[in-house]
Amino acid sequence: MKRLSILVRSLFASSLLLTLFGGEAAAQQHARIASWIEKQTQTSNLTFTAYFKNDSSATIKNLSYQFEGWKKSQAGTSQVSQSGKFKAKAGKTKNLATIQWGEDPEAETNLKLEIFHENELIATDSLKLKP
Repeated sequence: MKRLSILVRSLFASSLLLTLFGGEAAAQQHARIASWIEKQTQTSNLTFTAYFKNDSSATIKNLSYQFEGWKKSQAGTSQVSQSGKFKAKAGKTKNLATIQWGEDPEAETNLKLEIFHENELIATDSLKLKP
């Protein structure tokens, strides 16, 4: 089965200044980051996964994410919210969270991903599917 991957990279910050604190670094670093939401179609369910990629040469600490989804259909409305703290190793992509619903071709689906560094919004992505 063909895997449909929707990569919407709303922010690719090649010159975003982040201040890294920790045992390894306490200096300003130019960071290259990306965040996106992917839709998988390998199952009969609606499955969406949030990702973060750190293309910089240093680990980024003190990160957090908020991943929210809403599905509206004739049967009603479902809302899911996931959040958490993480660190992103240099040159790595991190799977942050997955939201899954049953397939409904008549449903409207909205997803939003926000990435924060020390509580400051640094990246975001959203996805809207309409019948």
